Amino acid sequence: MQSVKIEEKNNLSEELNSSESPERKRRRLNNNLSTTSSMEKQSAKQTPHKRSQNGDSKQNNHHTTSKHQAISQLTPRGFQRNQLIRLMSQELYDLGFSKIAQALEDESGVQLHNKAINDFRENILEAKWDTVLQQLPHIQFKENTDLKEIQFLIIEQKYMELLEAKDIHNALICVRTELAPLNCKQDRLHRLSLALLCKDSEELKQKVGWDGNCKQSRQKLLTEIQQYIPSSVFVPENRLEHLLLLSMKSQISECVFHNTNTGGENIHNNNNN
Repeated sequence: MQSVKIEEKNNLSEELNSSESPERKRRRLNNNLSTTSSMEKQSAKQTPHKRSQNGDSKQNNHHTTSKHQAISQLTPRGFQRNQLIRLMSQELYDLGFSKIAQALEDESGVQLHNKAINDFRENILEAKWDTVLQQLPHIQFKENTDLKEIQFLIIEQKYMELLEAKDIHNALICVRTELAPLNCKQDRLHRLSLALLCKDSEELKQKVGWDGNCKQSRQKLLTEIQQYIPSSVFVPENRLEHLLLLSMKSQISECVFHNTNTGGENIHNNNNN
């Protein structure tokens, strides 16, 4: 803009020194000044427009921040909103409504678990034992947790599944090279070694408490490991149903007129009398 003004001044100077009449020079001078003024006004109009866009962006960020702040607030009864959302997400997943659970997580911005926990849980349920053991350093455990105890639980599950599959050779390698070197739970290790002599799943169940159901036993393993992980990181399995069950038992125990012969309990009923 400064270069334009300098150029205009030079043009005006040349025009004043030319042979044009004074009247025509004045008209040309006024036209040049009008053009310069128009350019300055146009530039001034564009600047506030950019500021307005920045303002809109800040306003949108403010709305997003406010939304996530609202999620962390307490409910009218004093519960943390994000904790309730996680419980609802977990129950929806357990009931098979994965898409609804994901929509709830996306809408609220609250995830049931972080990626490390999701991968860890999935690998346990799919019996990817080597991967599970490699993931242990990336999981947040409670203070003073001995990782050897968790390693023992995982390798024990691997060992028992090998026995059930009658893969005695690899089961023997597992107990010698993976379980024994951990040097923990010696009594349990001794009973597991004797399990090599069991003839069938029924005998395994009697001697070492093996239920013979891989899916159920893996879920049980997951529940055992959860005891070493803060609940804020890994929500305990079936937590909402567990809370409902405790509440129902408490109400029923205080209900003088409750009829226990009606069959299944209705969680919609209020048994406070």
